Amino acid sequence: MTCVFLSRTFHEEEKIDEVIVPMPTFDSQTKKPLVKTAKDKDKHQLEMQLILKYSPFKTEAQFMKEFDNIEGDSGTLVVIYNLKLLDSGEPELDIKSDRYDIILSNPEGSDFDTDEGLVPERKSFRAYASILYVDPRMRVYIQGKKVRTKRLANGLYKPRMYKYSSVRFKTRSEVEAKKSQEDAKSAENRAKEAESKARNVELKIGSSVDKEQRVELRRVQTSAAELRRDAQIRKQIAERKVKSLREPKTLTFVFGINIDNRNQDGMFIYNCSRLIKMYQKVGAQADGGVFCSGVVGFVDVPYLVLEPTHNKQDFADAKEYRHLLQAMGEHMLQYWKDINIAQQGVTKFWEDFGYINPNWRDPPSHDQKFVRKRAMQVPITLQCDLCLKWRILPFSSNNIGKVFSDDWVCSMNPDPAHNRCSAQEEKLNMPEGVYTKVVKSKEEKEKELEREIRKKQEQLEKLNPSRQPGSGKSRMEVESDDEEDSIVNDEDDRTSQKKSQVKKTDREGVKSRLFSLQNTWSSTGSKPKKRPAPSDDEDEYLPRSEKTRQTKIKRRTRSSSEDEDGLADEDDNTYAAEPDDGHPKVNTVVRIGNKADVKIQNKWMDGVIVELSKSKNRCRVHLSKLSEKHDKWYSIEDPNLRIVKPSTDKSQVQKMSTSKKSERVVTATTAQSTSVVGVSQDVVTETPTSSSEVVDDIANGYRTCLRYFLPPQWVMDKETVSGLTPQQLATFPLDDFFDHYERGLKKLVSSFQLEAQNKMVESEQWREKLCSLRRMIAKLLKSINEDFEIDQDTDTEQVDELLALCVKQALQQNQAEESTLPSS
Repeated sequence: MTCVFLSRTFHEEEKIDEVIVPMPTFDSQTKKPLVKTAKDKDKHQLEMQLILKYSPFKTEAQFMKEFDNIEGDSGTLVVIYNLKLLDSGEPELDIKSDRYDIILSNPEGSDFDTDEGLVPERKSFRAYASILYVDPRMRVYIQGKKVRTKRLANGLYKPRMYKYSSVRFKTRSEVEAKKSQEDAKSAENRAKEAESKARNVELKIGSSVDKEQRVELRRVQTSAAELRRDAQIRKQIAERKVKSLREPKTLTFVFGINIDNRNQDGMFIYNCSRLIKMYQKVGAQADGGVFCSGVVGFVDVPYLVLEPTHNKQDFADAKEYRHLLQAMGEHMLQYWKDINIAQQGVTKFWEDFGYINPNWRDPPSHDQKFVRKRAMQVPITLQCDLCLKWRILPFSSNNIGKVFSDDWVCSMNPDPAHNRCSAQEEKLNMPEGVYTKVVKSKEEKEKELEREIRKKQEQLEKLNPSRQPGSGKSRMEVESDDEEDSIVNDEDDRTSQKKSQVKKTDREGVKSRLFSLQNTWSSTGSKPKKRPAPSDDEDEYLPRSEKTRQTKIKRRTRSSSEDEDGLADEDDNTYAAEPDDGHPKVNTVVRIGNKADVKIQNKWMDGVIVELSKSKNRCRVHLSKLSEKHDKWYSIEDPNLRIVKPSTDKSQVQKMSTSKKSERVVTATTAQSTSVVGVSQDVVTETPTSSSEVVDDIANGYRTCLRYFLPPQWVMDKETVSGLTPQQLATFPLDDFFDHYERGLKKLVSSFQLEAQNKMVESEQWREKLCSLRRMIAKLLKSINEDFEIDQDTDTEQVDELLALCVKQALQQNQAEESTLPSS
């Protein structure tokens, strides 16, 4: 027996900041304290002193007498005392209004809104305890009277379940996976330490035959083996949890209609079978109106999906909780479509169950025919007081409005198949629905966005009436914005003027650099080699900005007609390799960025030149498959070095050679003409290559579009389209192409429409046959039993439900007759 003592008065009087909970423990037979040492005895005496000082029990006899109030071998007794007082002087919990209940005083105060204040579970502790667990399997007593627990699914009309899987619930799983990895690592360290200790003992003992030493060795080896097994198990658990992070988490949503009180609707969210949130409005319910009205849903969320807060009133991860509510709202809309209430008419549906008052919050009519109809749709479900199994009672007019005993047991069940505690619990026949995601069109998304903006504007106008209609700003703000706009426009004009001046300065700078470049080429007496410029046909496929750029490049190329080799002599990072014997060995210009092959152990490896010596007869080569620390200097005439061709990837060269970059900067400051030559050469060399790549990319995209929209009867196939040149693409008959495509698309759509019309006519024929069959069944049921309150000309789902009820009662009656027959 254990007592847990929670007291705010104790902490305030003793001025304790930390939470201290005395928990004395006693033997259930002798009622003596369970203590082993003197320290435990002193602790027990201190705890009992605190309990007798701050609790309503002043002697040990009074204290021990409370354990006698627990019936049976196990159970929990909760004693509440010294209640907090409100400003009015009344206690926070009302125990006088109802002697068998605990009611929250002033539930319609500031902590509750109007709707929630009317919900009984918000006011009554008895009502709250009845739905506290999703599948109650215990007896709960409040003020000495048993609580009649409920299962939500059994009290709903047309319940339906939906499976929902998502990979977004990761927070709790990640925490568990990290914790299991740390446990596995700690277990691995303990195992290694034990194994090391076992090896040291084994080396220390050696071949000794001493018995005690052998026993000690066996003990440490056994301990090491156990720790190793524990480490392996923890490692497997950690791997399993890490793997489960990528697996989706599956939840089961259950929805139904609360026909007994339509005003009490919303979602119930449980965590490990314990209620966390109730009557949570989601989806269409949060927007108001009658759409999805009266729908009650619930879900039991595992601990690994969402973790609740310490007070079990909310969830720790607000983002994942909002995602859960959004998913439940979407599935609730699917349930609303599946039960076809909107097609029948929301008002007519509720009028059939007795909600004839136009006020939505009014309770249903207590007319006998409506009470009977509601009772027929939702069967009575009771829990046995002995075996705690749930039993569904067959419909009987005598059970309508009947108050059943608290100690109801299975033997009182009129159903002969389930009137024994040994009989299996009857499962609720609940169909499973399938959620179909609705893809909104662009127009629907725009309309929804406009509605949201309009709603926010209306809320802002209500908060500030001085604001202009249809605007989120007041008149003064609008006037100030106009002034700011004029100032911004003036600033934009000045900014554009500055940009034009900057561009003019840039053009003049380019001209001066070109003039300097021309003088440099003239002084050398050599002409640069011309690179192939893009043709006129290729220019047709370039954008305007690219054409302008190509024109400038052409002008620069024409204005500089000197050899590139002469330019290479002036470049500080180039060198023309020449052999010693006068015959050309390497007939290329060596510069930083050239690709080079290096022979290492009779194998040629790819590399790139990243640096040249001052004398230009040595170069440092970076091998592609090795890091920078393996770079090596080679002589230009080294037979193990083979220079291939210049590299165009200058970013890679600059990244690998930081030392050479600084050398380049020094060279640029000392020899300005040389640096200008390098810049101009880069422009002339690289721009035509990028423009041709742009043409190829545009042509490839054009071909892809043509292959995608290719009509069935077009003169070309996909392979022919893929082989079209840019010139052929320029003359492609695009108008005729899309005319063929549009005609084929219209033909395909018309065939679908014709098939849909045929299906619609066929469904109408079957619907008429179904209605005729329902009317015949209604007449048959009315002729068999006149007590059935059903219209003979009705063709609604009420006929199906009555027919199912009759079949079920007939089967139960046959089973009862077979069980009463004597065995042969």
